[in-house]
Amino acid sequence: MLDPNSAISDEYRRFEVALPDLLSRHAGKWVVFFRGEVASIHDDHDSALRWALDRWGMDEPYVIAPIEEPRVLGGSCLFDWSRA
Repeated sequence: MLDPNSAISDEYRRFEVALPDLLSRHAGKWVVFFRGEVASIHDDHDSALRWALDRWGMDEPYVIAPIEEPRVLGGSCLFDWSRA
């Protein structure tokens, strides 16, 4: 049986590999990525989601993502050593 979480993670990694090329041609759009390939390009999330649901429903692992530069999320943590 296919693990959907693993399959979606794998699909997302393939999307990340394709992202530089997608940025050069479709920046600002949304992509539906399926089986390692661009299935469709859309102007917004809602139209990408509708397209994917009409095509596969919830039965297949696919990625819907914005075509934009990856965001680097920073973080910090403050630890009170006096209470350690």
